[in-house]
Amino acid sequence: LTSVAGAWMFRQQRLVGASLAILLLAMSAQQGSASQSAITHGYDDVEPLVARVFTSGESTNVAYFGQDHQLFTAALRFLDVERERALIRGDDLLEDAQQNLINGLHDFRVGWVFVDDELPIGQAVLEMIAEHQELFEVITPGQTLDNGEKTFHAQLFRFTGDLAAETKTVPLNSSVQGISASR
Repeated sequence: LTSVAGAWMFRQQRLVGASLAILLLAMSAQQGSASQSAITHGYDDVEPLVARVFTSGESTNVAYFGQDHQLFTAALRFLDVERERALIRGDDLLEDAQQNLINGLHDFRVGWVFVDDELPIGQAVLEMIAEHQELFEVITPGQTLDNGEKTFHAQLFRFTGDLAAETKTVPLNSSVQGISASR
């Protein structure tokens, strides 16, 4: 009788253990699906926009004049597996070139320019581009990028002016934003 009772209790413990494991698994699956729906969707249109940089076959750098440079950096890194191009912050480019857009694009070998035209820096750059319109080809006159929580507007230009034979050293800090690579 004790062996039958012992076997019965052993089976009950296994069932309780298995039931708890199934319950925990179901709870974690539900939690996972809930957190998946809470994840912000990305800017799906950034990658195809950045992909246009690769149409010329040239390994020139990219400048972005706006606040959302990290989106363009991520898309460029994803698409440029050979790391032949750098994304240069437009505010730093202008500061380094003493507010001369053409010199900055030349020195940093920038062949592609993204501009957030809704920001003051973007509006200033558009004025500079208009002054030298013969050196710029409009690729995308304007595209709204939206992730469901934030939107911004971007334009893409191809710079057709002369580029330096060698790229000026790209700084690893941003004096404009107070970001330093040594911190």
